[in-house]
Formats: sequence, C-alpha cells, structure tokens
Amino acid sequence: MPYINARHLQDRFQLPPALARDIAGERTRQALLRRWQPWAWLAGWTILLAATIAVGWLPPLHELWHRQPFALLSMIFVLYGWVGLGRWLAGPAMLSEAAAKARRLGLRG
Repeated sequence: MPYINARHLQDRFQLPPALARDIAGERTRQALLRRWQPWAWLAGWTILLAATIAVGWLPPLHELWHRQPFALLSMIFVLYGWVGLGRWLAGPAMLSEAAAKARRLGLRG
C-alpha cells in the first residue's frame, strides 16, 4: 500500500485541501492512539536509549542533550518513524473515509 497523506487524498478523490488534511490528521491521530504498533515502536526505542545510557555507552540525557547532536537526531528519527507508522496504519481508514466524503459531496473518486 502506498504512503497515504492529505495530498494523495486530494488528488485521488478531488477533495478540498482542508477536508483532506482533516481526514489525514484525524485518522493518523486515531491510529497512533488506538493501535499497539506505534506504542511498541516508541517503547522499543525508549528502552534501547535507556539501556545504552544505563550501560554507559551514552552519557546521561542532560549531558547528551547539551553536548551531542545525537540526542536531537535520534529523537527526530524516532518521532518521524512513529508518525510514519501511524500514517501507514491509518491508510485504509483514510481511503475509506475520503471515498465516503467524496460520494457525499458528489465528487469523482
């Protein structure tokens, strides 16, 4: 399944941009909060980071945050992965809701 976002919904179902963003945002939020896979992703990376600090491979977070860009880059990676996983899981729900809205509005799709 392709990566579904608001632009994809706009192009495929001829929805207004605000409605497409609303569908994509709401379905992504629901997938992130109600599915176990995003939480497993977040917990796994949190445990890995905590384990590397505990073992001594990385300095404590307060030092890591101020002295090394690794912490910021790893947080960006983890959060983008979390949102990406949520978008991927929400894809079918986004498509079905966009198709229903397009039918209701009388748009092609």
